[in-house]
Amino acid sequence: MPAVTERLPEDHANLENVRGFWESVDEKVASYVDSLNSSEELDMPYIRAFPDGGKNTRALWEMMLHVINHGTQYRSPVAMMLTKLGHSPGDMEIL
Repeated sequence: MPAVTERLPEDHANLENVRGFWESVDEKVASYVDSLNSSEELDMPYIRAFPDGGKNTRALWEMMLHVINHGTQYRSPVAMMLTKLGHSPGDMEIL
């Protein structure tokens, strides 16, 4: 799945643009997950290179779990800010 590497201010100028952006990200993630055919693919090493030259290797499943956890980390503060501004996101529970 190609990374989103550049964001321009006009891409997020209004809520409709932001919603469209995230819908396209959701579609790409779902398509990628659907393309995985075996547990061996989830165990494949994912090598991440850092700007300082360092590298980190993790299994693909670990990187996918990191993405989920990272999203969880930010969901609560964003929900709190929206609620304070009078726009509660409502129930965000998965189950």
